[in-house]
Amino acid sequence: MDLAGALHYKRMVRPLIDELPAIRAEVSRLNIGFLIADSLGPACGFEAEGTGAAIQAMNALRACGPTVTRLALAHVSKAMADNVRAAARPFGSVFVQNLARSTWEVRGVQEGHTLTSVLYDRKENDAPKRFGPIAYRFSFGPGHISVDSGDLNDAPVLRRGASLGFQILTALAGGPKTTGEMVEDLEKTAETIGRTCRRLVKADKMIRLEDVKTGRGHETRWALKADT
Repeated sequence: MDLAGALHYKRMVRPLIDELPAIRAEVSRLNIGFLIADSLGPACGFEAEGTGAAIQAMNALRACGPTVTRLALAHVSKAMADNVRAAARPFGSVFVQNLARSTWEVRGVQEGHTLTSVLYDRKENDAPKRFGPIAYRFSFGPGHISVDSGDLNDAPVLRRGASLGFQILTALAGGPKTTGEMVEDLEKTAETIGRTCRRLVKADKMIRLEDVKTGRGHETRWALKADT
């Protein structure tokens, strides 16, 4: 697909609210349908972590035009970036998350010339429920980049960013497992895993098999509904 003339870049040096009239004019003149703000911190301006700056920037994005899809890229703190077990929140005021219609978190792991990136749906205002994680694999070679669908099992550390229910369903994709096996795999307590498994059984996504004798005593084995 030839994108020549389809992509336009505007260099910004002031907060988004100050440039809004010029941006609206460019959106109309160029018939822009998809607007990317990179990144939200500079778009907020001075004291970007403050409530007022965040609300102004988010309202300015909304005011760019009723037919424009808007994507704002936001940074996270180092502490949140390092904590792979918890969902990260955009840096700054809570209103960045609250005023967004949808928020996605992106994490990645690189091994050699391959980067596995996973998108986690953290908030959805216009859908009945959040979407499951989406993984992509980027392979870098001389003069080219190839993109393929990825697998969370290719980068187990990224699997921890998904909901526990999704982690359990992914773990069972390779076949039935006992509660103890998933405790070791997912690093969660047996009580937490058992409670989530029972919820998934009730949702008709997996089943409970017969209890088996292991070194820990009798344990429940679980399997995906599709495997039966």
